[in-house]
Amino acid sequence: MTRVAPLLALLCTGCFSAHPLEEGESGARLELIAWAPEDGSGVHVEGLFDRELAVRCGYRSMADGNLRCLPSPSRRLMFTDDWCARPAAAIAAGCDPTYVTAGRLTPVDTGCGGTIWRFSGAGYRVRDRVDAERLFELDDTGACVEATSRPEGELRALERMADEQFVSAELVVGERSGVERLGATYLVGDDGSRFWNSFYDHGREDFCVPFGARSGPIPCLVGRWGIARDPSGDCGGPLVERVEASCALFPPTEEFVSARFDETGCAVEEVTVYGAGEEIPAESLTCSVREDATFHRPVELPEGRVATLSNRPEGTGRLRRIRGRTAWMASYPPFHLGTFEDASLGGDCAPRDVNGVMRCVPARAHQVAPVYADAGCSEPASVESGSECSEYRWWFESEPGCLGGASQFFRVGPETEAGFERDEDGACVPVELRMGERVHRLEAVPDETFGAFRRI
Repeated sequence: MTRVAPLLALLCTGCFSAHPLEEGESGARLELIAWAPEDGSGVHVEGLFDRELAVRCGYRSMADGNLRCLPSPSRRLMFTDDWCARPAAAIAAGCDPTYVTAGRLTPVDTGCGGTIWRFSGAGYRVRDRVDAERLFELDDTGACVEATSRPEGELRALERMADEQFVSAELVVGERSGVERLGATYLVGDDGSRFWNSFYDHGREDFCVPFGARSGPIPCLVGRWGIARDPSGDCGGPLVERVEASCALFPPTEEFVSARFDETGCAVEEVTVYGAGEEIPAESLTCSVREDATFHRPVELPEGRVATLSNRPEGTGRLRRIRGRTAWMASYPPFHLGTFEDASLGGDCAPRDVNGVMRCVPARAHQVAPVYADAGCSEPASVESGSECSEYRWWFESEPGCLGGASQFFRVGPETEAGFERDEDGACVPVELRMGERVHRLEAVPDETFGAFRRI
């Protein structure tokens, strides 16, 4: 197994400097997919590419307990016989993958009376088209039952590949660099590759997850966290709810987070982390409370209890990396924080494939369904509710389950009197609006509006 040690460069055609928390390394078989701004600084690591199979892959936990890099995309596993011996999957028109990961969602007991759902699958080679009037699948007990629904797309036979045909990995904690408290864990492949997995707090010797803010340091919290709230006097001041049930997957929460928003209510301005202090009798509260929780006054945690990450853009040029932010912050409410700052557009941005070119699009831009400002369904528009917090919108078209597709970006224009959309038959019909919704024209912007990246 390759020893994890601090490196400052990837194996690449034009190597770059990388922060220890952003390191990765290509191996004999898996290639790190990494990007750098054409004008700017920093690194965006997107994923892994399996050179042997010529397909992107992502690590998943297998039945034998090993982590293996299985092909993208994923499909629902079906069978064309009532013994569940002939696997198949629906492949959307326009998609022609050679390999897929096929599987099903399986329930996992949390240990306290609840369940969560996890995708379990394996790697398959896609074969020829097959016809089947009836489809079957495995239920939660492993029994072969008739499928409750039929997915859209062309039914293709699948050939199960041995797990050993895919790169396996071990989860490794990276070495501590000097006095740096925050480090990282990595998925170290048996081909010598290494892929960044998570932040690691060496002070508390545990994984940690950053809770984003737009300004100030970003706390990296260990395990679950709760919400500290101030219900405007209904409960007599701020309080925290601590769930006492001890679940196998979800231990009791020890840290509670309060987020203060900016004046627009669109982004988190400041984050404070608390612990649970004096208990408050539930019967003294007038607001709605949970029966399985105790209620406490929030208390400031001692300095150093929670490690923090930088929240400042670094480097020069148009696009500048913000080390403390992760990709999920760009799409997870209420953050909508990009991993880069766009000095030209004046805001956060997040890398995204825009019609075959990796670009940094505004983090608060969001996808809208195609709506039109005219009865001929030719002039683009969008339905607005007044809480979108960004002037940018985008349409995205792709076949279901396909990787990639066509994107079109817009700026929100003036309000129009009515909106139209296409129904299932393709006819242009009026849009039904809910209370508070309005229709606005959209003004197309060229892809080049957003800064580009180059593959490294």
